[in-house]
Amino acid sequence: MRVHACVTAVVLYACLVPTRALAQAPAANPTVPATFRSSVTESVDVAAQAVTTEHVDSTEIGALHARTLDEALTFIPGVRVRSGGDGRPVIDVRGLRPRHVLLLLDGVPLNATNDGQFDASLIPTEFLQDVTVTFGASSVLYGDGAIGGVMELMPASSQADLAADAGIDWRSGNQRDVSGRITRGTDRTYLLAAVRTFASDGFRLPHGAGIRGNSDSDQTTALGKMSFVLNDRWRIAGLFNIADGFYGIPPAVTDPFDRFGQRVRYERVEDYRTRASQLSWDYKGPARFSMRGWAFINQDRQQRVRYDSAAYNSIADETVAGTFQTHDASTVSGGSVHARYSLGRLGELKAGFNGRRETFISSGIIRDVELTATPTPGSGAGRGTGQGGAGTSGSTRRFGLRSIDDHHAMNVVSGGLEWEGRPHPGVGLVVGYSINVQDANRSRTDPTLLAGMFTGWRGATIHAAAFQRMRFPSIADLYEAGSGNATLRPERSRGVEGGIERRVGTMRAAVNGFVMNTRDFIERSDDTTQYVNRDRYRIAGVDSSLGVPITSRVAVRGIYSFLSAIDRSTGSRRTQLQYQPRHRVALETGAAVTPTVHVLVTASAVGRQPYYSRTAPLEVRSLQPYVVSDLEITKDISRAALTIGMTNAFDVYRESPYGMPNAGRTLYVSLRARASR
Repeated sequence: MRVHACVTAVVLYACLVPTRALAQAPAANPTVPATFRSSVTESVDVAAQAVTTEHVDSTEIGALHARTLDEALTFIPGVRVRSGGDGRPVIDVRGLRPRHVLLLLDGVPLNATNDGQFDASLIPTEFLQDVTVTFGASSVLYGDGAIGGVMELMPASSQADLAADAGIDWRSGNQRDVSGRITRGTDRTYLLAAVRTFASDGFRLPHGAGIRGNSDSDQTTALGKMSFVLNDRWRIAGLFNIADGFYGIPPAVTDPFDRFGQRVRYERVEDYRTRASQLSWDYKGPARFSMRGWAFINQDRQQRVRYDSAAYNSIADETVAGTFQTHDASTVSGGSVHARYSLGRLGELKAGFNGRRETFISSGIIRDVELTATPTPGSGAGRGTGQGGAGTSGSTRRFGLRSIDDHHAMNVVSGGLEWEGRPHPGVGLVVGYSINVQDANRSRTDPTLLAGMFTGWRGATIHAAAFQRMRFPSIADLYEAGSGNATLRPERSRGVEGGIERRVGTMRAAVNGFVMNTRDFIERSDDTTQYVNRDRYRIAGVDSSLGVPITSRVAVRGIYSFLSAIDRSTGSRRTQLQYQPRHRVALETGAAVTPTVHVLVTASAVGRQPYYSRTAPLEVRSLQPYVVSDLEITKDISRAALTIGMTNAFDVYRESPYGMPNAGRTLYVSLRARASR
């Protein structure tokens, strides 16, 4: 049960009351909280500096007024946020899908057990201190799955011994967002408690077309972290994260007979619950040795229903195939141990072991058992919506129910070694190798490799790396009813990347290029009936960014990404990968009009996006390019900030994928209060 009034009252009491009290307290010297990252790499490691890495901190997240992870990633070159076929945000990294990105919250993997995906809109930024994105050539010690890269989320922290903040955000479409956070730190303990509640009647379509059907959602989330310094050598921490809610999946708005349109489905997640917990530890041994590790368990439950009509109240119509009601439960549990040993002038040797067990249980009913056709007068053209079968002349196809009772489990382990050294000041080298094993169906083994370097040159930093990555098929890829394929091979990629970065004061310029060849890429077959291994893709591109202070009060930041994603499989009639534009540009301008008034203007341009017909013969079309602009004005008021703004200010119509229109102009008002001691 989600009671927004109660959550709002708790948040305001916990955060605003301390604000008034702390406002009268004298400033104290800040202490360094006893918190630490449960991460494989540190920012000072060669493995982090020899590869392309982007970082978004809490200041940038706050300036964008990003409520969730997807909104915080809009200005990272090489990362594209778009709408998926189910109306939820999709995070593409260099043309690869969310399942190819290893998403970690303080070391805990958040990728779904069933299909390896993740929904960034369910991760509030209120919980985060920063986000670090490492692209394809990440450390081999992360294990399998990081073909596109690794996205690490660091829970919020504070240099103050006590800090609190609370925020209220309202947006057109009756979207309501209330959040609050408290951090408490000393030299030996650290505590974080955060809560967020969000509700929306749905998002507004452009040009006054009203609320997008079945786009409502409701979510309540909470996160807590506690860490302790036991002595000079040992630190431990515990983390938990819970979320409850429901949401609708907007149906496509295409003609039922459109060969390019998605099939019209009336589907909802009527209830979901997630629980994640972790225990981590960090050990600083004698001068040359250190070790860290963590154990975790994540549980997800959801009730998913596909209805037979836009009334969303029945699955009884026998002429509509594919309706269902399921209860899905997934659990992933496991742990990691990582050790380092300094070799002195010879560098540092790192070793890592990761293991996890994934289980997925699905029960319920589905209507897909074809019954005897019933004669009907006339031509019997059928529904033609993609939900029922097209009738033969003079008959209507009917379908009966059957029970679903699926239970699948698999284990994945990985272990590897990585050496890094600095033969000269400003020069770093790294080499790594790991082996990964999955026991699903039959034992599958694949290695990951990394060789990289960085060096300084005329005030700039140059980095280059070669890598090999792999991802095992997920439970859905292998066993999903009607689509699973137990003979699937792991996805593999090999590539090289390199770049140059220059910083002068607050100015930053960076250009990174990459070429990646993938084999056995898992996608649905052309008739969309089964998962198959596509033979070969070549993905290449350039990502660039430039941040320049124009004056002491005005700063401009821009990014440009070029992507060439080609299907090179034998006999393939596809060219550029579906919904992957070649060109993307984003520009952000921030100005301090007065010391207490700030203006932020952003614009994003996306080029043509190819897409293909669902049925033979294969044809290609393109979504039209578009430019979307956002505007906001923030007024600082003592210990609070009031923001008024709008997204998609010019009410531009855009869709991705085809037949799934995105939000039109959205107005919002946000109030946030902060205090610290």
